[in-house]
Amino acid sequence: MQQVDRLHYEARLAERQFNRVDPDNRLVAAELERRWKAALLELRRVEEALARRTMTAASGPDRIDPRLRAKVVALGQRMPEIWATHRLAASIGRPCSAASSTRSSCAAPLGI
Repeated sequence: MQQVDRLHYEARLAERQFNRVDPDNRLVAAELERRWKAALLELRRVEEALARRTMTAASGPDRIDPRLRAKVVALGQRMPEIWATHRLAASIGRPCSAASSTRSSCAAPLGI
């Protein structure tokens, strides 16, 4: 986005320079017009590239490999089971439940 802003500035600057030149000075006017057109072309190129990237990013989730998607969905469906396991509870410092009768099922809090 910064690049687009910079190119907008450069195109406006080139336009102002072209508009200020004395029309009788044809060589300078021609060079300034060439620079202005080049700045506009570069701006258009970058804006189109940004639009393509934005469109690609917006349609990205549709391009996930179906096998990977199936694995993620399966993992998501197992999250309650995974969360409830003692190993996970101990590793994240999950507090003891009221129904817990043994100290070994309680996890010490993490030192965060």
